[in-house]
Amino acid sequence: MADKVSDSNIVSILTAICRLLSRDPLTLDDVRPELADLPLVATIEPEPGTVTPAFVRLVLPASSQLSLDILQEAFGPPSELPRLHRQAGAEFIFYVDWAEYPYTCALIAETSLDQAAIQAVTVRRDIRLE
Repeated sequence: MADKVSDSNIVSILTAICRLLSRDPLTLDDVRPELADLPLVATIEPEPGTVTPAFVRLVLPASSQLSLDILQEAFGPPSELPRLHRQAGAEFIFYVDWAEYPYTCALIAETSLDQAAIQAVTVRRDIRLE
């Protein structure tokens, strides 16, 4: 049940998805089975016109107390993204780069205006810039 997933489990899930999206070759069919068993609501989006995954968005349960501090401890310091409008919650991006993988990933944590806890995290597959 999604309401019972711990914050440490969420960090483990984010790490696993990041490692998965950093692999190559990779298709949507490779990722879907991994997402099916998650205790979180997850959606996957492909790169336009391909079967290659671009990102996975995870919606966290209302009971989650996942914070920026917890994510920073696991993934290093974030950068705050500019807000698109005043009513938008804050977004923070963490860049994750494991040298043994051909791709990198970015974790984009979303908060609301009235809440410090993370509400959703997008794990984005990024090309490695050399």
